Amino acid sequence: MVGHFHWEHEEGFLQVGGEQFSGRGQCPTGRDVLPRLVPAVVTVGSFHSGESTSTIPDKAIIKGAVRAFGEETITGMEKMVSQIAEGICEAEGARAKCTFDRGYPTAWNHPEEVKKIKEVARTLFGEDKVMRFPPLMVGEDFGYYTKAVPGAFFHVGGGKEYEHHHPKFDVEEESMLYIGKLFISLVLNNQRSSH
Repeated sequence: MVGHFHWEHEEGFLQVGGEQFSGRGQCPTGRDVLPRLVPAVVTVGSFHSGESTSTIPDKAIIKGAVRAFGEETITGMEKMVSQIAEGICEAEGARAKCTFDRGYPTAWNHPEEVKKIKEVARTLFGEDKVMRFPPLMVGEDFGYYTKAVPGAFFHVGGGKEYEHHHPKFDVEEESMLYIGKLFISLVLNNQRSSH
């Protein structure tokens, strides 16, 4: 689950409070989220507090993203972000208002679908080319599909030196052949097994 937050605070020492939130708000602990340790990430992506270099602005806006697996964890993260923002603002003589926009749900892989993909990929490319990745907290619309029907999200290794969101990313065009073979083989395999 990926959620985006929007925090506004007014009056008081805006830059000091915002800087404190940017540091503390990105360091969740298991205690902050839930009674147990769970994977969760808070990212502050935007901090805007005016245009002038010689006056203290009356308002600051901080925006970011919260990433976690599952509804319970994301709810805990939203509560933690709000508590930290409100506590820091209160200490600085300001007030905070946090709003959250829930984004894409987590893309959960169905075990039977993962098994099918692994079998077809091993047959096509060999055992050494099929690897297991740890769960990733990505914002992906594929999560809506796996909530509705069985499915699995997988990577095909189409990048050269840099990951796909890196500004220097360049696609390995030969990988398109492998992607095509895998998808066509999965469709044919699924058709054979459904008859």
